[in-house]
Parts: sequence; C-alpha cells; structure tokens
Amino acid sequence: MNVTIMAVRQAVTPDAMQGRAAATITFVGMGLTPLARLGRALPDDPEQAGRGPRPAVYPDTP
Repeated sequence: MNVTIMAVRQAVTPDAMQGRAAATITFVGMGLTPLARLGRALPDDPEQAGRGPRPAVYPDTP
C-alpha cells in the first residue's frame, strides 16, 4: 500500500476510528480482489466467449 495514502488517511481519521478505517480499507481491498480476477478471466473479444479457457502463454513457435 502507498505510504502517502496511509499517512493522509491516518491524519484525517480521528484516533478512535483508526482501527475501523484500516479494517474497512482492508476488507474492501480483499473483497474486490476475486471480482477483479473474475473480470480478467473473461474474454476480451465477445466472439471468443464460450470457447474454453485462453492459454496463459502464447508460444512464438507453433
């Protein structure tokens, strides 16, 4: 995580709310990770939909 962002968050958040703010940011960050990975798994080209998984590495030679 970016140190500058954390420092600003800690500066503007009241002391009594520091733990909740940190927990909320962690929860949201971890909660959105599976959705982002799911979005990356979808094909970019609509014509490729339903044709199975895409290869992770595209070889240079056939």
